[in-house]
Amino acid sequence: MKSLSGQQAFSGLFVLAVVTCFYTHLTWHIGFADLLSDSAIYLLMASLLDSGQQIPRQVFDVVMSDYHFPPLFPLTLWLFGGGAEYPLASHLINTALVVAGFVSFFAWLRVLETDWYRALVLVCIFAILPSVAFFANYIVSEFLYLSLALLGFAALERSRGSAGLLYASALLFGLAIATRTIGIALLPALAFVAFRTQRKHFIFVLAVAVCPYLLWSVYKTSYESSNYVSSFFLSHKGDFTTSLAVYARVNFQVLGLSWIKSFDHFISDYSTIPAAILGLLVFVGWLLRIARLKADAIYVLFYIVILVPWPHPDHIHRFLLPLLPMLLYYGLTASVTMAGRIGNGAPLLLLQSAYFALLLALTIPTNLNLVQRLTSPVPEHLSDFSRSHFWLFSRDPGAAIQRMEFLHSLHVSIAESSSIPSDACVWSIDPARHMLLSKRVSYGTPSPTLDAAAFIQSSEKCQYFFTMRVVPRPNQSGITSFYPIERIENDTEVVHEFAHEKFGVISMLLVRTSDDKLPQHM
Repeated sequence: MKSLSGQQAFSGLFVLAVVTCFYTHLTWHIGFADLLSDSAIYLLMASLLDSGQQIPRQVFDVVMSDYHFPPLFPLTLWLFGGGAEYPLASHLINTALVVAGFVSFFAWLRVLETDWYRALVLVCIFAILPSVAFFANYIVSEFLYLSLALLGFAALERSRGSAGLLYASALLFGLAIATRTIGIALLPALAFVAFRTQRKHFIFVLAVAVCPYLLWSVYKTSYESSNYVSSFFLSHKGDFTTSLAVYARVNFQVLGLSWIKSFDHFISDYSTIPAAILGLLVFVGWLLRIARLKADAIYVLFYIVILVPWPHPDHIHRFLLPLLPMLLYYGLTASVTMAGRIGNGAPLLLLQSAYFALLLALTIPTNLNLVQRLTSPVPEHLSDFSRSHFWLFSRDPGAAIQRMEFLHSLHVSIAESSSIPSDACVWSIDPARHMLLSKRVSYGTPSPTLDAAAFIQSSEKCQYFFTMRVVPRPNQSGITSFYPIERIENDTEVVHEFAHEKFGVISMLLVRTSDDKLPQHM
């Protein structure tokens, strides 16, 4: 890898400064508006490491026993002052990790001998992908994982004959797996390179890579926690082969839509063919890499193999994010290779320029909408939502404001659950969000598919129920608005009823009126 000239270094730093300023502006939240259930759990895990944040011990026990998330991302939030009580700090930490992902992508490209110009342009295109901007406003582990994985591949690429770099790669991969469990897809790539180049270190290198996650798993057993393996097989209950086939078919379709959505958030008709052409280029580039037995191509293969049967198609868009840098590089590889077959010079410049132009053209409509929203005001009481995806990625600003108004009121009403005793728990259809906003233990309300007796037995743990004028997404159980009010209304009384002048009653917090079991007539 050639060193950068002074002019190149200055240009790179200038671009980095511009991107950092933009993403800091984009993600400047004074509250929590964009919430995934994963985000809530990460924030709670970070807070529970900080004695200064007033989170009941019972919440910690539930988070540790009922959720499978690895520790490194919440540990990073905690180390730099994030957590459930520090929204702005948590968002800025996440933003720093987004920028670190850009830097890591550039470093990996340079290790692969990509020239400075191509590397910088490709990183800039990755930085303006709608998918990156969308998830930058969530607090998620993908960007930390992305940095660790790319730096690990950079070390692995340079490790030929260097045991030290091989171990460094193994450690980075180990930390990546301790950030996102799907990082196990990194292990085949590491094992292949270690066996091929440093066979005497093979076992020790793999031990370094798996050790962080194994230590965490041993610690988690003290909470009698389940894991992703048990969750996977539980989701594929019934005829396992049939279930796998169904999810594989659905996930392939969602994967295709998520690919388009990464460039055009609204999946417009005009973007389908360009995205398909781009996908074909990427596939050709991947074939060129896998034919040379490159570690990154092996990793992408195993990542997709894990992703396809995974029983959560609603998260595929987010799961695709850590692959995007490599996929963009594969498209460039295919373009440069085709140009080389024709001849260097004009064909090379033409084809790589056409590739960059195709990427940019796909992102323009969504990014224009994003800029328009960033420069448009929202009502002052909805300022927390001015950087949320509800606003930034909406086509209809009027409908977006109405939705934000509703969610703002819903979040306020959830926070009122903090009035119940700290050792009490609440049934909610969105338990992770409920725990984050109320600082009280929450469990997922028993499914409406249960019969009366099973519902009674399943709901004995908590005396409080939180019902909302919303349904979860996805909603495979058929949960209705205000569920389970129809099953509990005769044996509960209202603690809080939160109403809005536009929407009427938004939510109710109810408590059982006696110690008796819920009625049998439900």
